Amino acid sequence: MYENMHCVQAWKLLSVGAMKGILDAVKTRVLDFTLELQRLHPELMSAENPDPKLASPQELKQTFNTTIYGSVGAIANASHHVSQHVVIGQGDKAALDKELVSHGVPVSDIAKLHEAITQDSAEGAAPNSGLGPKVKQWLGAAVLKVASGLWTTSLETAGKVLPPLVAGYIGVELK
Repeated sequence: MYENMHCVQAWKLLSVGAMKGILDAVKTRVLDFTLELQRLHPELMSAENPDPKLASPQELKQTFNTTIYGSVGAIANASHHVSQHVVIGQGDKAALDKELVSHGVPVSDIAKLHEAITQDSAEGAAPNSGLGPKVKQWLGAAVLKVASGLWTTSLETAGKVLPPLVAGYIGVELK
């Protein structure tokens, strides 16, 4: 930022609703982690045999990463110089739906996306002007659902993967 300067203090104001959402997401993911461990190793939760060595460290790490961080949504997520592309043909509803489901988007929310696309089309959103207002609203809601733990996908997927998929289906280019 500035040479020979140091940040002494920084802060960010958060609303009560945002804090409640964060706490709810943390509690939900910790509960999911506990329930998944119980499903994999019921003996871990018994009072008679609380030996934590029953599950391997690798299995615990994998379960933790999956339930706490969520699915990554990309094979080369932390790699450098890797490019991954999924192309959805314009109007290919089956391909879009399949790809959205593979990224952890619930079927009920996919139906809401299609409603938003239909509404934008009916309201005359110009196809070459980018995503319509209802679709943008759906994408914003998607990010909030991921952040609050309602969806099992990552924020990176919600922010970087879903918009191009939807844009390809609609037939618009993202800028």
